[in-house]
Amino acid sequence: MTNSLILSKTYFKFFLAFVLIYCIDSANAQTGGTPEANGKNSLLKGSWALQFQINDNFTLSSFQGSTISAKRHFSNKRAIRFGMSLSSAVTDQDQSSSQTAGSDHAESDAQRITINTQYALYPSPDKNVNLFFGSGPVVSLSRSNTTTRSLRGSFSTANRTRDTGWSAGLSGVLGVEWFATRNISLSAEYTSSLVYSSSNIKAISEQIASNRITFETERHTKAFQFGSGGVNFGLSIYF
Repeated sequence: MTNSLILSKTYFKFFLAFVLIYCIDSANAQTGGTPEANGKNSLLKGSWALQFQINDNFTLSSFQGSTISAKRHFSNKRAIRFGMSLSSAVTDQDQSSSQTAGSDHAESDAQRITINTQYALYPSPDKNVNLFFGSGPVVSLSRSNTTTRSLRGSFSTANRTRDTGWSAGLSGVLGVEWFATRNISLSAEYTSSLVYSSSNIKAISEQIASNRITFETERHTKAFQFGSGGVNFGLSIYF
């Protein structure tokens, strides 16, 4: 019931965005609009666009990737959308306590890369409001290492965890794009994806007192996931 309600709200937001863009374009057509917005856009062979997502507080973020989100047209009807996200984090923390007469140390590092590419089609590229749809592969790789050590007198423990994973699948998009000027457009799009993911977690725990005791566990997980990215509102700048 909850999932159906969320899906209904998503479709309603997409329908509302389509109606809003269509009404704005109709008003421009009746009033003459701007010279650049009447029958002209940058859906042309060789054009590039940087894409940004419009958030709820009207701030901008990248569309399909935190590092870069762009689009290139091979013709007025065909384009490739490309998004890439890169992330890396390293932490190192020490803590000591006089009450327990011990110390703790924790360190970790993690990296992740995600690439999302979509082949998009524009059936009627000569209009100010353009319907587009497309699909393409999405791939992600990740790894992380975490180590914690604890010393309490002659008793010490060390825990090491290594997590590696990857995912691959297909993503789809359906949207509308309205050109406010020749080089600037606003869009609303609905996205979804079907992804197969695999992860492997290996943990090693050591306890040292009068002797050394080592525990080792390994867990492998595989899963298919179908998800919706909801409705995104975007700003594209063409050049």
